[in-house]
Amino acid sequence: LRAIAAVPIGCYIDEINALPLKIMDRVLAPEEQKLFIDKSPDEQRELFYTLWNSLKTAIKSKVMTNAHTTNFSS
Repeated sequence: LRAIAAVPIGCYIDEINALPLKIMDRVLAPEEQKLFIDKSPDEQRELFYTLWNSLKTAIKSKVMTNAHTTNFSS
């Protein structure tokens, strides 16, 4: 895996396992959960990990933005 950019970037490499049904209702909005209807198990797994990684990216981006804009010397 290689990337070239003018700013620091990151990537996720996750092992794709069985669909984690136990946490879906805690991490996905009801509208997102509806997307799983009529999908094959493989499509559901791919969709879950796409949504999950998007959520993780948004959270980490928000955390990093706050960290860069916080004045810790006050």
